[in-house]
Amino acid sequence: MNPTFNTVEDLIVDNSFRKWVLQNDPKAEAHWQQYVSSNPEKKELIEEAKSFLKKLPRVNYELPVSEFETIWAKIEEISESEIYNPSQTMASAPTGGRVRSISSKWYYLAASIVLILIAVGVSQQYISLIGDTTVSFQTKYGENQTIELPDGSVVTLNANSTLTYEANGFSNDIRKVEIDGEAFFKISKHASPKGDRIKFTVETADLEVEVLGTEFNVNTRRASTKVVLTEGQVQIKLTKTDSVRPITMLPGEKITYTSGQKTATREQAKVNVATAWKENELIFEDTPVGEIIHVLEDNYGMRIKLKKPGIAERHYTGTFKNPDPEVILMALSGLFDLKLERRNGTVTLN
Repeated sequence: MNPTFNTVEDLIVDNSFRKWVLQNDPKAEAHWQQYVSSNPEKKELIEEAKSFLKKLPRVNYELPVSEFETIWAKIEEISESEIYNPSQTMASAPTGGRVRSISSKWYYLAASIVLILIAVGVSQQYISLIGDTTVSFQTKYGENQTIELPDGSVVTLNANSTLTYEANGFSNDIRKVEIDGEAFFKISKHASPKGDRIKFTVETADLEVEVLGTEFNVNTRRASTKVVLTEGQVQIKLTKTDSVRPITMLPGEKITYTSGQKTATREQAKVNVATAWKENELIFEDTPVGEIIHVLEDNYGMRIKLKKPGIAERHYTGTFKNPDPEVILMALSGLFDLKLERRNGTVTLN
């Protein structure tokens, strides 16, 4: 018998629903598309639950079902007498306690959200999200994630990357996030109550990307920041130097800022190559082997040493769909006559 979904909590704790929203699972998607079609009155509730899930940070562990059910049962046992009344004063508060301006309804909801955060695997450092002001998403090695921001903008986060924003970073006149790693942004167009266009700002360690509504890729690996613009127009502000004016980019351009030299270069980009990763592909076009090794280390957490003289400067061309780092290493070793040795978690190419 199909379960009954009457609340956001009912949906969020459903394993199939989470697979549909967070993992794009084909089987789950087919099931929920059918459910939405058969239950149109649930559409608004489902959209609310989807929005909530997408705003949760990514995760490190999951509770066993038995432990989840035990904690949930305890939450349901919370009685009105255990909730401080908002009208209490400090003088009337329980000894050693503090007044909580929160109703039983919201206390229950807060407890429920904490449980949901744990159940879907949110890392322990973010369990305090309810009382915190920072929201953070972090991907593992070899993992991509698509995130819908509060303003409707969509971010695809590459492997080993972090997206962070303040809870109040999306308001009537502010939209701002920070990126460490690599991400592709599709920015929605928004206007303030006065009708003014609201800028969207992406901050990295070295620069700011300001946009109104556009699509672009940001990569902050290896002490440099690369921005590739695919659509619209952006302005690059260098935050580590006062000697360079803001740079306006046009579609198809690439700006590379190197922190050590504090210089920015502009060139035409191969957009399909720069953004192939979000379609789960890696495209190398006349790419130095040393750069390919950096991609494998950054995206998959590998440790690789090149010992054959001059091999880092050799170039390779190839496309890998659903890339497997081991397959890429085999391709390089076969083409350049390299011997692979593995010891203590390090791959050496001789």
